[in-house]
Amino acid sequence: MDAARFPDQIEGGPYVAYLQEKYAGRAIDLVIAQSGPASLLLAKRPHLFAGVPRLFVNPARLAAEGLPGELEGTVITAKADIHAAFDHMLAVVAPKRVIVIGETVTPVVRHNVAAIRKNHPFPEGTTVDYLLDLPLGQILEKVADLPPDTAIFYMLIFRDGAGKTFVPYNAVQQIAARASAPVFSHWDSLLGSGIAGGYLLSASRVGEVAAQETLFLLAGNSPRPSANRTSRAFEHIYDWRVLDRFNIPLSRLPANSKLLHKQDSVWTTYRPHLLAAAAAAVLSGVLGFLWIMTLRRTVRERTASLTREIAERERAETELVSAKHDAERANTAKSEFLASMSHELRSPLNAVLGFAQMLKFDRRNVLSSAQTESVENILSGGNHPLKLINEILDLARVEAGRMEFSMESVDAGALVAECVTLTAALGEQRNIRLENRFDGALDVHVFADPLRVKQALINLLSNAVKYNRDYGTVTVAGRSTVDAYLRISVIDTGHGISDEHRGAVFEIFNRLGTDAMISREGAGIGLAVTRLLVENMGGRIGFESEEGRGSTFWIELPMASAQSLAAPAGPRAAAQ
Repeated sequence: MDAARFPDQIEGGPYVAYLQEKYAGRAIDLVIAQSGPASLLLAKRPHLFAGVPRLFVNPARLAAEGLPGELEGTVITAKADIHAAFDHMLAVVAPKRVIVIGETVTPVVRHNVAAIRKNHPFPEGTTVDYLLDLPLGQILEKVADLPPDTAIFYMLIFRDGAGKTFVPYNAVQQIAARASAPVFSHWDSLLGSGIAGGYLLSASRVGEVAAQETLFLLAGNSPRPSANRTSRAFEHIYDWRVLDRFNIPLSRLPANSKLLHKQDSVWTTYRPHLLAAAAAAVLSGVLGFLWIMTLRRTVRERTASLTREIAERERAETELVSAKHDAERANTAKSEFLASMSHELRSPLNAVLGFAQMLKFDRRNVLSSAQTESVENILSGGNHPLKLINEILDLARVEAGRMEFSMESVDAGALVAECVTLTAALGEQRNIRLENRFDGALDVHVFADPLRVKQALINLLSNAVKYNRDYGTVTVAGRSTVDAYLRISVIDTGHGISDEHRGAVFEIFNRLGTDAMISREGAGIGLAVTRLLVENMGGRIGFESEEGRGSTFWIELPMASAQSLAAPAGPRAAAQ
């Protein structure tokens, strides 16, 4: 299969380099070279896959290239007996004229043509014409009007005289369709193309022999001496349709011939059925009335049953539609309730925090140390529920379709640098280092809402710091994907997420139940909000985690293109 990727460079450096790179570091138990090109490569480069047992299947091209036949490995000979195939054609049709069709560009075909021309004896009075290296169109013209008592032998065409490449089956299919004489060959893989058949090498039997030898070698056995293990791979096989077309009597075929697509007479084929039909006709007069009555009763019962089934299915579908509408209304009501309640809670809480800040920064009435500590506790305790309320409000707005997104081209490098700077102070409190490995020199732009991208990245960075180890590291990196998205990854050295909790990472109010996470502030809303923000901007979000070593959360946003930049800028509502 690998050789097919380099049809014109099978012996060259690029193909060898491809193989070395593809299989570098892999344990290889056996190398199988099927047919000439792959065998030729291994024969010329004995150090490729050094030390690995080799199995050569049909290395016929080596002889055609003039290379030594002794190979390092086991050889399964699959060479067609071209002389026997010619003798068999001459015996079956006794032609006065033989047309040999092929080409001399492919080494194996050239070798076979030379063997017939030089060594094969033809009966006295037999004329042999060679149609070699001609454009296929000329060949079709020459075989369309041949005299009687003519036979054609097809030696394979991979490339015709016009330089056009062919699958040999497709080439002979066109020749057989136009030819006024039967076409014979030497490979059973050509059956069905229109050839009459002949003394054929069975590709399936060659495969069976190769499979047996492969199992023998993989079982740890030493390679057996190379020998012709395919002596039983030849069969006399014919297509009855072609024989019938050219009036070739079956009596001229060898006794052990296999005949394909034979059509028997109607009486021979269907005799048992015709006799049974006659008997049934006699009985039908007696049993017909009873059968009709039984059929009518069965139809009535089945009709009633189907009517009940249809009514039950319609009722179930109605209930499902009603339940779906109820669920949608409940979800909308929930989102509206959360948005309303979050707003009602945030207003008084902002007032409390505002008065606390006024007390803290009042220069005329300086607070004592105890009073300052109390005010700090008020601010600290109030900021946490305010953040929680803001997250709930964002979540409700996105789910209810009320959040607007202003899509535009955003400089990803500058935005990442800004988010890292904003969250650096959080890491300093616990000696956690933030590293920005996003290459700003790439000048990568994404098509998104800059405010919502910033919100999503700060959520991921805050989580990476919050659930990290003291003296840990948070790294931000970026790379493009094959489908024109930019992936921004936030990598931490925290405790990681266990396998049993990974499916619930993006669920709202789910903090996964791990001690390392419960010990930190949070209500399990940030990741749910982040996912909705990213997905409503046409992006993707995901993570990888290894328990005990840390996690990597990433978002992917579409890169800005000429098409997206040309789109009208401005706010758009979130998708429902």
